[in-house]
Amino acid sequence: MEPITAIALAKSIISATGLGTWVRNKLGDTIGHNTANAIVDIATNAAVPTAGKKLTESELVNNIAHSTRLKTEVKLRIMEKEHALIFAELKDVKSARDMYSNKNEMADKIANRIISINQWLVLLLIAANCAVATFVKDSSLAMTLGSLISFSIGALWQERQQVIGFFFGSSLGSKLKSAMQFNPSSHSIDTQK
Repeated sequence: MEPITAIALAKSIISATGLGTWVRNKLGDTIGHNTANAIVDIATNAAVPTAGKKLTESELVNNIAHSTRLKTEVKLRIMEKEHALIFAELKDVKSARDMYSNKNEMADKIANRIISINQWLVLLLIAANCAVATFVKDSSLAMTLGSLISFSIGALWQERQQVIGFFFGSSLGSKLKSAMQFNPSSHSIDTQK
């Protein structure tokens, strides 16, 4: 399945099952191609015995959304396959890092600008927020401007953290640690809890 199609379908399945928060906690905000294919495969395998035939993408999502039994089945299967989804996510991260090593000149320029400029933009926005609080007398306008400035500051910091995380692998390290906990070949899993 094409990456964009698989990712869109996986997001629809996640939304239909109500697992959005669970997936974000386990895999992060971004779903890659390998992860999306794993989610689609899990949902398709759960739905086929019910339908008795292969479903189209829209039928699959519609059946999950409107059948409590199927929604529960898909949700349980996705949660049971947590370790497989983490490994798929690790493949997606590896793929992004491999692409970077081949085409890194533009990425380096963008990352350099983000790291060197964003902190100054944040300081400028903090000063602007102080100016709004001091000089704008209309409270609704001041609140609107303050919210807009706060959102912009958050986006700039998040952008900076993503660059640092990509280059220094802070998120990769924690995901590798999580994945090692579920690797049956290197660790035993206690099933008698």
